[in-house]
Amino acid sequence: MDDKTITIWRSAGKCGPSLPKTYYEKIKALILSEVLENEEVTLTHLMDIANVKFTNEMGTLVNWYFLEVKRDLHSHNLIKISFTPQRIQIIKIKSEAKRKVREWLKS
Repeated sequence: MDDKTITIWRSAGKCGPSLPKTYYEKIKALILSEVLENEEVTLTHLMDIANVKFTNEMGTLVNWYFLEVKRDLHSHNLIKISFTPQRIQIIKIKSEAKRKVREWLKS
C-alpha cells in the first residue's frame, strides 16, 4: 500500500480492498458529518448525497466506494448500523466515538 491508497478493514481484522485515499477521506467526512449533525441517517439518504456530490469525480463506482468506506467505519467501531422493521438501514455514530469524530472533522 502506498500513501495514495488506503486498505479497507473488514470485521474480524481481515483486509479488504484498497481505495484511493482522497475518495476514502471525502466519503468518510460525508458519512461522519451527516450522521453527527442528524444523530441518525438512513443509508439511502447518505448514498443519495454521495451520488450528487461525487459521481462526476468517482464515476459509476461511487456507490461501491461508499459501501466500502461505510463497512470500514463500522469495523473500526465508529458507526453503528441498525435496521427498522421495514429493513431500512439506519446509521449512527457510536456514543464512545463521538469525541473522536468531532476531532477528525475539525482538522
